[in-house]
Amino acid sequence: MADGDTPAGGWVDLCLTFADAGLSVPPVPEGHRKLLIKQHDWFWSSRPDVDSFQMYRFEYVKELLTGSVDDYSAISHQGHGVNSYGLNVSIVQGRLAIIFQHGWGGVYSNPMKDLTAITACFSKCASC
Repeated sequence: MADGDTPAGGWVDLCLTFADAGLSVPPVPEGHRKLLIKQHDWFWSSRPDVDSFQMYRFEYVKELLTGSVDDYSAISHQGHGVNSYGLNVSIVQGRLAIIFQHGWGGVYSNPMKDLTAITACFSKCASC
């Protein structure tokens, strides 16, 4: 088992992956960090039944609207085509849910503009 496949190792793997890409780390609550497991490249989740493509398509928002959801964090980079790629973050803690997607990595994207927007969003979320 690789280090990222274990609790706590997933958080370290996420931090290293984001740093290598020049990105700040997402605002994952401290209590969730030790539960993150690397599911596959560019996909970490504290919940084993989350699918990165369904995150990309906002499928998990529906469950928040229909009932109670256990706390979890999930982060992925997913998409399709040459320009449809999103950095996806889902954080659910108590009655608060933060779910967002930023374009990042598409052929026609503007890397500096995307980096600035992602960093600003992470910073705002960290203050929640």
